[in-house]
Amino acid sequence: MRNKPRSLFAAIAALALVAGACGSDENATSADTVDTAADETVESQAPQVDPDEAEESGEAEAPGEDVVVQMDGEAYDDYIARLYAAAAEEGQVIYYQSSGESELEFIREQWEALFPEVDFEPVTARAGTILERALLEVGTGNTQGDVFGAAGVEMLLLEDEGALADYSPAGLEFVNEDFIFDGPYIGLNYLSRHVTYNTDNVDPAELPSDWLGYCDPEWKGRIGIDAESFEWAAAFIAAWGEEKAREFLECLAANEPVLHRGTTNGTELVNVGEFDIKLDGMGHVSKRFIDGEATIGVQIPHPAPMPAIVDMSAILANSPNPNAARLLQEFWLMQEGQSAMTNEGKATTTSTAEAHPYWDFMEGSDLLVLGPRESDSLEAGLVMFSEVFGNAG
Repeated sequence: MRNKPRSLFAAIAALALVAGACGSDENATSADTVDTAADETVESQAPQVDPDEAEESGEAEAPGEDVVVQMDGEAYDDYIARLYAAAAEEGQVIYYQSSGESELEFIREQWEALFPEVDFEPVTARAGTILERALLEVGTGNTQGDVFGAAGVEMLLLEDEGALADYSPAGLEFVNEDFIFDGPYIGLNYLSRHVTYNTDNVDPAELPSDWLGYCDPEWKGRIGIDAESFEWAAAFIAAWGEEKAREFLECLAANEPVLHRGTTNGTELVNVGEFDIKLDGMGHVSKRFIDGEATIGVQIPHPAPMPAIVDMSAILANSPNPNAARLLQEFWLMQEGQSAMTNEGKATTTSTAEAHPYWDFMEGSDLLVLGPRESDSLEAGLVMFSEVFGNAG
């Protein structure tokens, strides 16, 4: 299994180069420059561990004597209380991730309200950079981070390299079954992809009921797609198989879509009429625009499948603060932890209709969750999207 995830990691790097070639010179940034800056960020924020005291192996180990485990029949609240007491002795939890500052600040507020005796210390860098950092640390027995937050592809790579500790949170009882995965990671929230349109230029009655309808010549030049939307493409492979998915993407390419960079930017381009429809919009971004009275609508009911990308979290092997790491995993699934995500407009893995930030968008949808088990589709989607759209930007 090791060779396939490593090839996927190489493919992700290759896609970044393709996407960079699609951008303008004005916005281009050297990958080396960005990676160096990110490395400096990680170095400045991460706690330092003496390499002489590190373990030789990066393989995950069974919990030590000092790691709190839930006893048979122990009540959830009692377990969390014992876990917090042990985490307070450690004093901090180091969280490796690539989230935005506003989201991290709200997470910190919620965390400190519950667990003030444990410092929440996020370490932020570009997704590829923080992933390489974690792999290097665990592989050399010099683990400095406790918990890693990323998408399913990164989690698969970390798991394959023995870089994740096995922990199943007690809070999984609160999670919807579609977001419970077979692996040492948990789903925190998901980013559902939606067809978004300009309400001044498009009558919703015109929208085709299935994806293949967007191959009709009437949509030529009227469609926008993110230039890095390989996960969106992966959903069609997972649902239909590679042959039909490629036929669909190629017929879309024949309709000359506008390739842009970034979901918020793309939604704004729909809003101002640069193109009429964005096929791979995100629910929480569309909701923000609609609440701001933009000329934006979301197709309801949505063509099947509706892709959903899951943000995930896992404990790093041999983390320096194992009890605090477990406590953070539990926190993500508590109401306070989930509210830190709904505060950003994201749908969470414990969401009910009442708590979902854009439940009306989901009416009649056939949600396709892209988690680690869809690794084959994710890899194929990355390659296929690059091949079909890579030279169109």
